[in-house]
Amino acid sequence: MTDDVASPPPPPQQQQQQQQVEGGGGEGKASSLKLHDRKHREFIKNSSRDTETIEYALTEHLRLSGMYWGLTANALLSREKEEQNAIMSKEDVVKFINECYDEKSSLFAGAPGHDGHVLYTLSAIQIFVLYECVREQLSEERAKKICRAISKLQNTTDGSFSGDEWGEVDTRFSYCAFSALSLLAHGMGEECFLDFDWNDNVDKDNNKNAAAMEALEIDEEKKKEDSSANDKALEIMRKIVDVDKGCEFIMKCRNFDGGFGSTPGGESHAGQIFVCVGALQICNQLDLLYATDADDSNNNNNEDDEENDKLAWWLAERQVKVGGLNGRPEKLPDVCYSWWVLSSLAALKKKHWIDLDKLKAFILRCQDDINGGISDRPDDEPDVYHTFFGIAGLSLMKHEGLEEIDPIYALPVKSVRNIGIESDWY
Repeated sequence: MTDDVASPPPPPQQQQQQQQVEGGGGEGKASSLKLHDRKHREFIKNSSRDTETIEYALTEHLRLSGMYWGLTANALLSREKEEQNAIMSKEDVVKFINECYDEKSSLFAGAPGHDGHVLYTLSAIQIFVLYECVREQLSEERAKKICRAISKLQNTTDGSFSGDEWGEVDTRFSYCAFSALSLLAHGMGEECFLDFDWNDNVDKDNNKNAAAMEALEIDEEKKKEDSSANDKALEIMRKIVDVDKGCEFIMKCRNFDGGFGSTPGGESHAGQIFVCVGALQICNQLDLLYATDADDSNNNNNEDDEENDKLAWWLAERQVKVGGLNGRPEKLPDVCYSWWVLSSLAALKKKHWIDLDKLKAFILRCQDDINGGISDRPDDEPDVYHTFFGIAGLSLMKHEGLEEIDPIYALPVKSVRNIGIESDWY
C-alpha cells in the first residue's frame, strides 16, 4: 500500500468517543451554563401524557419506576407544592400505584397486571414517602404482607436476595430489599410491628432460627429511651430479614479493584457499587469496607484506609476528560453515572475527589435547550431516566435552586427527614 492511500475511518463509537474527549458537544464552564428547570418540568409532564409513542408502549414493564424518576426529578426542581402536583395529581398517582399491587406476590409490579418485584416495590414506597402518605396508603396488614414477601426473597444460606419468585439474584435486589424495609419501618412507625408474630414468616425448611428471631423482638422495658429512629428501624429490619448475612453476601461481591459486582466474581460496575454501598449504609455496616482479617497481625489502620481508598479511587477514575463519568473503564461518559458514582463518593465522604465543576458543565451540556429534558450525552435524545439522574447529580453538588437529595435513599432530604431518617451523609 502506498503512503498516499487514505486510512479507513475509525468505527462510529470510536469517532464519538474521540469527539467527546476533544470537547465535542459544546464547551462551557458550569458557571456559564444555565439549568432549564421550567423546560425540564414541562418535559416530564409531556412525557407522562404522551401515551401513543412506541417508547411508551415498550417501557410498560417499568412504568412505576418511570413514575418515580419523573416525580422525584420534579420534586427536586420544585420548591412549591403546586409545582410538584403539576405533573400528576396525588390522587391519580396513588391510584395507579395501588393498581400495580400484585396480590399473589404481595409486592408491587412495574405496571397493572404484571408480576410483583422488589425493585418496583421500592419505587412504590419511595413515591409514598415523596407524597408523605405512607401510612395513608399502606394499611398495617399490607405493610406486613410486603415485609413477609421481601423476607421470603432472601436466600437463607448465603443471605442474597432474589428480585421475585423466579429467583434471579443481584446485589441490586439486596439494596431494594433493605431500602424498602427501612422506609417502611420509618414510615409506618414501630407500633405497626410490635404485635406481629414474625415467626409466621419462617417456613419449615427455612433455617432462620426461631429462637434468634424471638430474641430480636422489641422489648419496651429494655429499649433505650435515647435510641435513634434509625436504630429502631434497623431493629425492626432484623426481625424481618437476616441483615448480617445479607451484608456478608454483599461483601462477597467485592473485587480486587475495590469495586462491587452483581454477584460474587461479577465485574465491578458503578451502578452495583451504589447499591452495595447504599445497602451497607442503610444497615449501618459501612465499616465492613474498612474491615481486615483479624488473624493477620500485620494489618493496621493505614492498610484499612488504603483498601477503602481503592474503592474511592476506582470511582474517582470514572471521570473522563470532558467532565462526565462512565460506569466502567474504557466506556463513554453517561449522565446517569453522575448519580451512581457521586452518591457512592458522598457516602464515603469523598465527593471532592473528582472535578465537580467539570461534571456540572457536562450535565448541563446534555440538556435539550429547546424542549427540555436531559440525555445521556450532549446532542442525544433526552428521556425521563437521564433527566432524573442528571438533576439528582446536580442536587448532590448543591446546584443553586434545587432541593437537596439524599444520596442513599434517592429522595429529597426533606422527604426522608419527614419520616425520621437523620444522617450525616447529606
